[in-house]
Amino acid sequence: MLPLLLRIFCFGCVCISGLLATAFPSSAACDVATKCDAGKSRWSPRGKLEWSIDYGTDLAKTRLKLRAPEAFVVPLSTIEQAANEKKAAAISSLKCGRNKKLVCYTNCGAYEAGHWNEALLAPVRNKMLGRSMDGYPAERWLNITELDVMRGLVRDKFAKAAAQGCDAVLCDNTEAWITGTDGKGSTTISIYRERGIGAVKQLAAGNVKSNTGFDITFDDQIRFNKMLAEEAHSQCLAIGLVNDVFQIDQLADQFDFALNEQCHHCGWCDLYRPFVRANKPVLHLEFHDNEGFCKSGSPEMAEICKANQTADRTTFSSLKRAASSKLHLPDRPQTCN
Repeated sequence: MLPLLLRIFCFGCVCISGLLATAFPSSAACDVATKCDAGKSRWSPRGKLEWSIDYGTDLAKTRLKLRAPEAFVVPLSTIEQAANEKKAAAISSLKCGRNKKLVCYTNCGAYEAGHWNEALLAPVRNKMLGRSMDGYPAERWLNITELDVMRGLVRDKFAKAAAQGCDAVLCDNTEAWITGTDGKGSTTISIYRERGIGAVKQLAAGNVKSNTGFDITFDDQIRFNKMLAEEAHSQCLAIGLVNDVFQIDQLADQFDFALNEQCHHCGWCDLYRPFVRANKPVLHLEFHDNEGFCKSGSPEMAEICKANQTADRTTFSSLKRAASSKLHLPDRPQTCN
């Protein structure tokens, strides 16, 4: 019989070899892949969530080591690359070795190479792809009014995300209805506070087609975003709402958490009350460089942390990073104690 230490060493070698030989193994201790069955419900985060975010391309070099964050936000494309290169040990280390949740960021409202199944998209490509996104010429708005087509594309995307180890998805570009309207000098939030959501809808309707190529209404966006939540939950994935602050009242029940960029800077953190009242996490990002968004300047982290002590922000977990366009680069994030 082999000595105990040698048996342990050999067992460890077999486990590591198995990780590298197959994309995502299962074990009694930790299933890396999300399995949606009666024996496993989806992750339902509650309260404040310690988190980190890294849009880099190498999961093995996840650099942002905060105070033992519970969840890591990483691009779904990075997870797919890890699987293709059989580097599942990095995912296993995060999920199994460190017991972390993997929140997979992906583009859901716009076309971006590597984010969609090209074979599924090809037959409908001409009617589905709209204008290039302002500031992101490689991305094109999708025609989300074609809800059945989008459901098929999204279902395929989320199934792969679940199979590759994601615990949650974070869908970007889910506010096409207001693109070209929000974020400019805080005008929209002022209109909302003074005249209500009807005036915001009217303002947005005059901008959306020229910016996206499609007549996407407030109600179209609500239907699409609710579909995203339905499809994520059908795969036992949690789902986070990215921004889309003027639809939170209609969407907070369907989404498990939220991610907001710049709500303190732009003055609309209070719109997250439905998430806070439901004890759902709000992952909050502020930036040193606003890159022209909303207004000039950048609040001090101490100011943000003090504001987080109010009743409107009891589930906020705030990070301050260099800039929205630099989340793939290493920096030293500021946090609240």
